[in-house]
Amino acid sequence: MFGAPLICEVIITDGNDLYDNLPFKNNEILDIEFYSPGGDVVSKKMRMFSHSEVMLNENRKTSYYKLKFCSIETLINMSTKVSRSYTGTLSDIAGAIWSDTFTGSEPIKTVPSYGEHTIVLPYDSPFSHIKKFSRKAFSDPEENLCDFLFFEDFNGFNFTSINSLTSQPNRAYFRYQDPNTDIKEGDEANVLKSTYIMKDVSLKGSRDLIDNIGRGVYNSFVNITDIKNKTYVAERLNFNDLFPVKNNLNPDSPFPASVVDEFGPLSCYGHKFVSQYSPTSSMKRSSVMGSMFFNKIKFECGGNSSLNVGDIVKLDFVPQSAQTTLDEKYDQYRSGNYIVSQISHIINRQTGYTISIETCSGSVSKPIPEKSEFESSRR
Repeated sequence: MFGAPLICEVIITDGNDLYDNLPFKNNEILDIEFYSPGGDVVSKKMRMFSHSEVMLNENRKTSYYKLKFCSIETLINMSTKVSRSYTGTLSDIAGAIWSDTFTGSEPIKTVPSYGEHTIVLPYDSPFSHIKKFSRKAFSDPEENLCDFLFFEDFNGFNFTSINSLTSQPNRAYFRYQDPNTDIKEGDEANVLKSTYIMKDVSLKGSRDLIDNIGRGVYNSFVNITDIKNKTYVAERLNFNDLFPVKNNLNPDSPFPASVVDEFGPLSCYGHKFVSQYSPTSSMKRSSVMGSMFFNKIKFECGGNSSLNVGDIVKLDFVPQSAQTTLDEKYDQYRSGNYIVSQISHIINRQTGYTISIETCSGSVSKPIPEKSEFESSRR
């Protein structure tokens, strides 16, 4: 969701010497279709762009190599440059660029942005233009909030905001617990009517104070110079002031920002000139995007073809019962709603269909106290 377009990798064990008999030309088309029981059917047409990592077996009768595929739009984008003028909202302009460039493709899915613009585009690729729009498009006209993203999922390309993504209903429910524990039917409600056990869980949240201060997550300060009107002003942004305007995955419970009051505005972004894009919106984007990785969890589970990047999932963690003194069914701070930021669908002849999911969230289910008290006695 925050990175590269959709990629498909196919690992081949070749006993027919296809590598030499075909041979591969890097323009082959792959039609792929798969699904999980009760899930959506995924059907994609992709084009090869790489065949590499060739290994020859010692018996000289088998070779191993990897084929890589991407969407046709990704390849067209690499060989296309756009330079012309557009007028309208940035989401409308993104849609216009898409329809003008990718004439044989499905339309890009957009949500409305606010503010009219007349833009003369420099000579650059369509994806590059749309990515720049995502950093400047307003999802909330009153709060001057820029939180748009440009990404690809199984259904195509999207130009949408975090605000719109976090307002979706949950798509699936996952639980981290002893895999030998029985799960009763209907124990938890979820859209897909099924419960999944998380395996190989890794907590990768960004809790680095120095890094977050430097990226302007907690606070920002910017100088604004208007040469035409000969004015100079300064604007500040505070983490605590921002989060009431953001549609949190777990309402009213962002991470504690007492660090803001303690250290003050230590991040600074300099702007020499006033433009049609408010510097405040850039500061807010840095805070919103950075905070999305406060809680970052990666895990594996059984295959689910209905899950896409950008979907909302519910995660529950059974607490460390041997250590906890609280009467809680689930961990009160790790459990909650998350957004799927990255997902890999893995189909293997030996292990079957599994998925590797990376989720993120900038809030928790229960407010974390500013001060904590904990006592431990040893006998």
